[in-house]
Amino acid sequence: MGTSNSHRFLVLKLSVILLISVFSVERISAKGVGPAEGYYLVHDYHDDWQIYDEGYKAYVPYVRERHQEYSSFSLFFDFENYKGYKLLFYSKKENYLFIDASLQKKLPADVWTIMDVDSLQKVYRKTRLFLTFYGINTNAEDLKVIVGNKISKTERSIELTEYQLTVRPKAIPVFNNFFVLGLVFLLICYAFLYNFQPKTFERYYNFRIY
Repeated sequence: MGTSNSHRFLVLKLSVILLISVFSVERISAKGVGPAEGYYLVHDYHDDWQIYDEGYKAYVPYVRERHQEYSSFSLFFDFENYKGYKLLFYSKKENYLFIDASLQKKLPADVWTIMDVDSLQKVYRKTRLFLTFYGINTNAEDLKVIVGNKISKTERSIELTEYQLTVRPKAIPVFNNFFVLGLVFLLICYAFLYNFQPKTFERYYNFRIY
């Protein structure tokens, strides 16, 4: 019995944690990001960084505790997942952007750089790009690479009025009321027959089980 209760408590606890996580994600996604918070967040590449490890001779996931001395950070960008969106770059320090190992542009410090995803795909004619950011004394925490969707100026938040929030009783259909009244009327008739015509009542309504 104790094991069963502990399992139920564990399931309940996990459900609560999951609900909290979902609501947290929704709140983060709904908040504006980018310059002047003018974009909806579609994806944040904060946890997708890779660095080139000389020991393995390959790109490996970035680990903050192990790769503090690195100044070059890379990631893969898939066009198919983000058609119609914008690719936004930001760095607290001056950086250089390399696309597929080719230097493309200089990224000034404390300035958002915005690139159209569809235009990039037309230029490179690929489904995937390898982006690298290089800067002196730069770490991954100084960089922001996100995919965003422009917030339209005509969009307005939905405001709930007092009328919408008022709890109102559900209207009962007329048919249901008539049905209840009919049952009450039949019960009154049965009671009348049982009290004033018991023989007639027993002749038609005999509930004894043989």
